[in-house]
Amino acid sequence: INDGDTRNNDIRALYTYLAVLGGDALSQVPPAAIAKLPAGSPEMVNPRGRPPEPGEDGAVDVLGFYDVWGVPLDYLLYVKLEYKLDFNGVPGWRVTDRLPALRSRGVPKEVADAGGDTRDDWIFSIPLPSPVAAAVNRASGAIVGQAARDGGWVRAVGEGDLNPADPETRLFGFVP
Repeated sequence: INDGDTRNNDIRALYTYLAVLGGDALSQVPPAAIAKLPAGSPEMVNPRGRPPEPGEDGAVDVLGFYDVWGVPLDYLLYVKLEYKLDFNGVPGWRVTDRLPALRSRGVPKEVADAGGDTRDDWIFSIPLPSPVAAAVNRASGAIVGQAARDGGWVRAVGEGDLNPADPETRLFGFVP
């Protein structure tokens, strides 16, 4: 989806996956938590794998997930980093496990739209697993060090998550 608002694309992709391939998984989500995400035009996907024709039956709306305050949820991954050998015997940092999570900004829509939330307000669907990686520079996101003891769990950062001009992503960081 290329609508100029990349912030919600992970949630659009998650919803689309569940709508097309997830069986009845969406039936477990309260209807009030599903609605259109901000976008420039109606968004549809054809489960048959081609663009829908105008008025074609079978096309599915691309929607998103919202928290109880009316703010779109963010989708992210927790990843486990370990310093170990790869298949060719070359040492380096490897992602050895992944856990999906949702984040609510924990504030009313008006506050979120004004950029008034803080990390203290955030609510995650699951907590960050332990131990937290010591090998990640929280300011830059760079992986530092080469000691196995520095490995552990971090939040994976997606495209645009470290935009210093955006107050939300500047706060995102790597460790809650």
